[in-house]
Amino acid sequence: MISPLRNKDTVAIKLRILVVVFKLNSLKMKSFLLFVAIASLLVSTSAIAQITGNIAPELGVSVSSFPHVHKDESDYGWDRDAWWPLPGPLAGVHGNVFLGKHFHFSASFQYQLMGSRYRSHSNSFHPWENSTSTSDSWRKETYHKLCMPIEFGYQFRIRKIYPSIQLGYRFNYFLGGTYY
Repeated sequence: MISPLRNKDTVAIKLRILVVVFKLNSLKMKSFLLFVAIASLLVSTSAIAQITGNIAPELGVSVSSFPHVHKDESDYGWDRDAWWPLPGPLAGVHGNVFLGKHFHFSASFQYQLMGSRYRSHSNSFHPWENSTSTSDSWRKETYHKLCMPIEFGYQFRIRKIYPSIQLGYRFNYFLGGTYY
């Protein structure tokens, strides 16, 4: 049986290793980081007896931002720009490692599709030419990315509900996208 002090040291060493790897910004190190994070989740849940954890699939829908409309009026016309987020699927694997009664460390490996639609419409009057013009433009952007959120949390109890507060960082690796 491993002592609790040794478990805390093991987790602290893993976190220190992750911090060193995060500071390096090369693609090779990012790939290594993904490998270390996934391996540490698998090893942590099976090798350390006092720390419990779980790994589960993750499915969801994400939205990149809120809709936004911008209007601009002048003596010679008006413009209206609007942005709408595109809901995108999110799929991945989520792992939790519980450190004692209240604290937990979680990491995920996710694929995410995100994007937005943009529309611009303007009407203008040109008094010096005695003419009017109208223009419309549409744009749609989609992005494919791999995400790796890493979080540290505190879970507490309110009657029969167990909410948690989490703090972490989300690493994003851009795979590709479209713009039309």
